[in-house]
Amino acid sequence: MRILGVPLENGLGKTKGTAEAPAALLAELRGRTSDAEWEQESLTLDLSDVEEASAQVERRFSAILANSPALAIGGDHASTYPLFRAFARRHPGAGLMVLDAHPDMMHSLTPPTHEDYLLTLLSEGTLAPERVVLAGLRSAHPLESERMRKMRIRHFPMQEIQDEGLRHVTDALMSAARDWPALYLSVDIDVLDPAFAPGTGYPEPGGLSTRELLYLLRRIAKLQMPKAADLVEVNPLLDPGRATVRAGAAILLEILNNFYLKVANEQKVL
Repeated sequence: MRILGVPLENGLGKTKGTAEAPAALLAELRGRTSDAEWEQESLTLDLSDVEEASAQVERRFSAILANSPALAIGGDHASTYPLFRAFARRHPGAGLMVLDAHPDMMHSLTPPTHEDYLLTLLSEGTLAPERVVLAGLRSAHPLESERMRKMRIRHFPMQEIQDEGLRHVTDALMSAARDWPALYLSVDIDVLDPAFAPGTGYPEPGGLSTRELLYLLRRIAKLQMPKAADLVEVNPLLDPGRATVRAGAAILLEILNNFYLKVANEQKVL
């Protein structure tokens, strides 16, 4: 499988620094594991033309997906827009599971930003409302809440996770995605509480612990259709103690070991 570094940021200045994340996270990952099980590649993007940079990401990810599962490292959450578009072309009817403190359904800008990539995917028809599920939300603008209600977007706020328990909500997440033909998983680092991941542009108190997130990822990996994932919104410029980069590397390892090594082992058996 291949890991693709995607140093894309289109947060209108609010996420400046996330383009440094792929290099920082890949360096941390190399310090923890061997490169034998996966190939690494990082794109070089001209952020003065975000629309063309986004198109470049989409083309490259599509080419990678033709041959193997893939894990992308952003960048801000605008990165998920071209990544999922490439995935949806390869896997018609695919669904998107997002672990995030925010719903990202605020605007409708071109090219999409980290605040509206999900709204754009839905509005243009790349993603069907019944094929998206969100978890970890704890900060939504009233406009976003109304849009989720009208579109009947299934979502699990942190309050529900706290009240009902993580195991119960994880069961519900898996049930929501079980019939999808393919699953794309997007992890925004701010789904974690800032105590565990302070180095991000929009830290929101009251999030998951790193241990809780790793449990959730292990459970989701039991579904049979995960084929691509991303980790976004790590900002090394806001992470002087490197706690967020270390947490991000742990998340990447969990995805690699539980999603992709399982697929590789199944292919060897076949």
